[in-house]
Amino acid sequence: MAIRFDRRIFRESGQASWRMEMDKFPTGEALRKRNIMIEDSTCPLCGSDEETSEHLFISCSIAFIVWNGVSSWCKIPNIFVFSITDLLGILAGLRVSEKKKEAVQGIIMLVVGVYGVLETTLNFLTLRLR
Repeated sequence: MAIRFDRRIFRESGQASWRMEMDKFPTGEALRKRNIMIEDSTCPLCGSDEETSEHLFISCSIAFIVWNGVSSWCKIPNIFVFSITDLLGILAGLRVSEKKKEAVQGIIMLVVGVYGVLETTLNFLTLRLR
C-alpha cells in the first residue's frame, strides 16, 4: 500500500511556523480579535480550552501527545515547553549533532505544518464560521 503525502503540508510548514512565531495563527481567539464571527472558539482538537496559538501548540492535551511522540521518535529528551518561544528555541538546548538538530528542526516544522492543515480543515469541517 502506497502512502500519499499531501504537498500542502510542505507549503504550510514554513507559513505555519512563521504564523506561530508571530502569533498570527488563525485560532479561534485570533479570528474573534479580527471581528470574524465564529460560533465556537474552543480548541477543535481537545475541546477543553479556548483555542489560542499557545494552547494549540503547547498546552493542548493533543500537543502534549504529539511532542512526546516526536521526542520518542527522534530519540531526544522529552519536549517540555511552556511557550511558543520555548518550542522555537528547543534546538539550542539539545546536546546532539548539528545534523540531528537539523532533522529535529525539520520534523518540528513538519508537525507545525500538519497542525496548520489539520486545524484549518477542522475549522471548515465543523462549520465554525457563520
